Amino acid sequence: MPFHCKEPENLTVVIGNNGCGKSSLLEAVDTFFNNREFNINLGSKKSQAFVAPLFLIDETNFKTFTPTHQKYLKIISDFLWNETYSEGNYKPIKNFFEFRDSEIFNYRNTHYLITTSKEFDSSNSFFLTFTASIQKSFKDNGLKILSNSDFNKITNHIKSIYTYLYIPIETSIQEFLKIETVGMQNLIDKKISSEIDNTLTKKQIRMSTGRKGGKQVSLLDLINITLKKYIDETEKTIKNIYDGYDFKMDYRARQNLTSNDIKGQIIYSYLSKRTLKKDDKPIKSLSAGERKKALIDIAYSFISGAKNRDSQIILAIDEPESSLHISNCYDQFTRIEEISDSQNCQVLLTTHWYGSLPILNNGTLIQIDLDETNIPIQSRFKFKNYFEDRGNHPNDIQLKSFYDLTSSIISSLKHYSTNWLIVEGLDDYNYLYSNLNVKNLKVIPVGGCGVVKLLYDFLYVPLSHKSEVLNTNGKILCLTDTDLTGPKLQHESNTKSNKLRFRRLQIINNTINLVKNEHQARIPLEVEECINPNDFYKCLLNVSLKYGDDVEQSIFDDIEPNENATDSRIKGDQNMLKFSGLADDLMNLKQDVVNFIEKYKDEISLEYTNLETKIKMPWMEEIENFFNE
Repeated sequence: MPFHCKEPENLTVVIGNNGCGKSSLLEAVDTFFNNREFNINLGSKKSQAFVAPLFLIDETNFKTFTPTHQKYLKIISDFLWNETYSEGNYKPIKNFFEFRDSEIFNYRNTHYLITTSKEFDSSNSFFLTFTASIQKSFKDNGLKILSNSDFNKITNHIKSIYTYLYIPIETSIQEFLKIETVGMQNLIDKKISSEIDNTLTKKQIRMSTGRKGGKQVSLLDLINITLKKYIDETEKTIKNIYDGYDFKMDYRARQNLTSNDIKGQIIYSYLSKRTLKKDDKPIKSLSAGERKKALIDIAYSFISGAKNRDSQIILAIDEPESSLHISNCYDQFTRIEEISDSQNCQVLLTTHWYGSLPILNNGTLIQIDLDETNIPIQSRFKFKNYFEDRGNHPNDIQLKSFYDLTSSIISSLKHYSTNWLIVEGLDDYNYLYSNLNVKNLKVIPVGGCGVVKLLYDFLYVPLSHKSEVLNTNGKILCLTDTDLTGPKLQHESNTKSNKLRFRRLQIINNTINLVKNEHQARIPLEVEECINPNDFYKCLLNVSLKYGDDVEQSIFDDIEPNENATDSRIKGDQNMLKFSGLADDLMNLKQDVVNFIEKYKDEISLEYTNLETKIKMPWMEEIENFFNE
């Protein structure tokens, strides 16, 4: 079961009906990493129960293995990269070969492809159906057959590269909120761990051993010296009773305590004295939904605050919307996406809240169904173009996703007076969110003009009823660019109550306006053409210096802002840039700038959010007025 399509991404969402095996995926990985008990299906054979994660391990992590184990791993990797499927193989393994050749083959020269397996009742099947072949490869390359001991060492080392924190739906949430648990400790920044190491091992204590003042020792040295002295004295005492007693070290055991021996206990003991509370209420006193929300919040705090840590985090959550009021689902999934955007964190989750599909921007969606023989089959989609690819996924998914998201939005209007600005993509979000002064505003990008219009039509019907409007305090604005041809709305561009509006950006009399969708003017216009020209020029220049090559940077050598420009349009007659070069080069330079904007569209909009001061355009003020009036 691949967790992504094409380029690996940090967020994977698994959907499907009850009983299709969603939770089994997360449980299986937990069985491998954290020795969770196998959950054997009724009627299944225990001898067939196994889990075998597939890892792409980069050069940095590969070098942490011993030289001998590196030789074994290289042979395993070469085998997995080169082996071909044959009819004699375990049949489901065919999926591995298809995935390898179509999805991850580009990583062949930069990453090691490794798998190890954990089976319910076997200790000699290390690599699934490939065990005999890989063991033969070891012998052919002059290595011994891999022993149980070495296999366990390699597997444990692989496990140490990662921290798998699994939050099942049926587990008591407060247990995971105890920040002294091992799982939460592993989310802590490596800097804290390093500072404790330094405190324990730095030679900063002088031992008095005579006239010269003694030698410098660390706190850890002092602990070991003191303990050894105590044990030696105790051993002398017990030998007075019987000379055969002694405190010999176990075979291969370290004589002294190390920093790692003490560090974990220090963190555990310190954090265990602190209980997480919300508004002075202990977590155990909160509702199940509030506890789950707090769980996501604290995981976000640990992960986003840690710049460096000892392991890569894999956070697996089974139905994060469980017990949560529908009005809070949007915030919950937004927070989860923020976690997945954090450094070194992969997030796997299952859900029945299909409203997450239009709002998630990066990651992979896995749809699991059962075939006629009750075998799980999967379809994968990228969130980035999920709704543009509507023809390739089950029809009911779109219906469920828009219904769930609509229900969540309307519920938030009632309970929290939330205002919603629904836009096409992340570029629109970046240009608008940092520039609007609206109380309790959420800006959500949903992946295209067509999706904005579909969502508007879903919202229109309930918000046209008087009973809904009377209990609604917030407002909704759906905003799009203008294309030459675009899908039509099924309804008017605003409800009678004016709680819901649809508007698109349009040029009228050389001025940018917000018009209703049925307005006849339809001159193509994108949001990056509607920004203050001086602000947009700063973004272009900054992005060219940060990301552009020498040729791309040179584009702006003979360009400056046009003092007469009123917006950031470059195409057509209205040009925000002034060219000081030769007239013959004007058209080529102009096209170079347009190409540059298309190439760095995301980076430019993100740079806009970083500007210290920005000039608000009149159409932005009109949006503010709609929400604030």
